[in-house]
Amino acid sequence: MATGTDRWSRSTGSDSGQTGGWRLDSHARWLWLLALLLYVVGDILTTTVGLQYTTLQETGPVPRYLLVEFGAWMLAVLKLGALGLFVGLWRVVPRPASYGVPIGLALVGCVVTLWNITLIALTIA
Repeated sequence: MATGTDRWSRSTGSDSGQTGGWRLDSHARWLWLLALLLYVVGDILTTTVGLQYTTLQETGPVPRYLLVEFGAWMLAVLKLGALGLFVGLWRVVPRPASYGVPIGLALVGCVVTLWNITLIALTIA
């Protein structure tokens, strides 16, 4: 059970203390920033570099279709759309379990970004 001042909870609000608005505590702020940098920025940058400067191709069927049909800017739309869905999930999952959402995104983003960097390095070498 958590109070409105507990470091793992959001402040209690009119919605039964479940979300308490969009305010982020310092832990959540850093986790979401890390998720944004790795999952969105890191993946988009490394994918774009890999596609432009090497013979690598996108292997995901949805991103590949969007890239072919609409261009590289659709990667940002796809990633930001997915990020929005995960923010929605984060808002409905109770604390402290909801911290797993940005942690998971950051971990996936880290793996994908490192994978892309590895493939780029192997292709260029």
